[in-house]
Amino acid sequence: MNIPPKQVKTAQSFLGWSQTELASRLVVSRPIIAAFETRKQLPACRIIEDLRPAFEGAGAKFVDGAGGTKLRATGEIIPADKPSAANDV
Repeated sequence: MNIPPKQVKTAQSFLGWSQTELASRLVVSRPIIAAFETRKQLPACRIIEDLRPAFEGAGAKFVDGAGGTKLRATGEIIPADKPSAANDV
């Protein structure tokens, strides 16, 4: 499953990554990441497909379910649509 923009920001925060760091790992420009996070532009399919392996390779874990894709951080499932200290970045 694809990772929603809110969860991209949450995963970045969890890993301590800036937009620049994520862009570097995906070999894209920082504005592409910024546009996706703010829902101004959907990136190319390759970028969307590369997000999850990049995050999971660095230690983030995602759970797919009926409510969509969620980030699992330190044993807690953080829904993208529920504000919390962990995903209110």
